[in-house]
Amino acid sequence: MEQKWQKRLNQALALLEAGEIAGGLEGLEELKEEYSGNTELEMQLVTIYHELGHHETALAILDKLEAQCGGQSEEAWHEIAVYRASLYIDLDRLQEAMDILLAIKEGGTDDYRVYALLGEVFLLEGLEEVAIRYLERAAEL
Repeated sequence: MEQKWQKRLNQALALLEAGEIAGGLEGLEELKEEYSGNTELEMQLVTIYHELGHHETALAILDKLEAQCGGQSEEAWHEIAVYRASLYIDLDRLQEAMDILLAIKEGGTDDYRVYALLGEVFLLEGLEEVAIRYLERAAEL
């Protein structure tokens, strides 16, 4: 069964796709405020704001999610960290992204996204050979 917020999210996305940017963003903001604390919705909002280029809004939601999780769930921390690293790359905060990704990698992960993002960071840093190794690893996973 579709939740009420999902229907409203779909409506906001439809507005955005139809070119009604102000209305779509208003709908997203209303959802963000009204359903504060709904982790599933907030993770979707992070993705949407990221895709729209609203990186600071996405980071603010991640900060809130991280505070809510408070180390309760390793899986939730991992998802938040991967999203954060991706946002940092888009914001040209490459060292911060690399620090997060290397910490995840050192913790032992088989998440292809971590290796793909590391490949992207190294490519942006001009280290093509290192980037290729990470991208190949991501493709293996």
